[in-house]
Amino acid sequence: MSVSKRVYAEILEKATILKIFTYYRGTEGLKKVGLGWNTRYATTCPFHKEKTPSFFLFPNTGSFNCYGGCGGGTQIDLVRHFEEDANGTHFTYLQKLAEIASVTIPSGRTNLCRARRRVRPSTEKKIRKTMRCRCGTQPVLEEEKVPF
Repeated sequence: MSVSKRVYAEILEKATILKIFTYYRGTEGLKKVGLGWNTRYATTCPFHKEKTPSFFLFPNTGSFNCYGGCGGGTQIDLVRHFEEDANGTHFTYLQKLAEIASVTIPSGRTNLCRARRRVRPSTEKKIRKTMRCRCGTQPVLEEEKVPF
């Protein structure tokens, strides 16, 4: 399964780290810390028991970190932590992010057709020999897809 770079970027843009956190945990106990570019949000870690906030969300970078030992990461890593699914794939977490962000991931033929771009006629012949869109009309370039 693959998702175009445009859709992938749209999902990550709309599914902010705060939106993901409030989807799973709500806003209770979330405190804004810092000003301007250094704005971050602190709360107690949802993954272990503690009294002092050690879990920080960084909206300007789209990341999080738990200074109590749980680690950190990006939006997809936060979904992985909340879902607690050891067998989940990057694509399943991306689907969950798309659900949170209210973005639809095009499936099948539509997805591949939108992933194409205009190419020179000589290059198009080479591409058509190696890879074709599922509908059979347009070539699809590998560099325009995010593989999972």
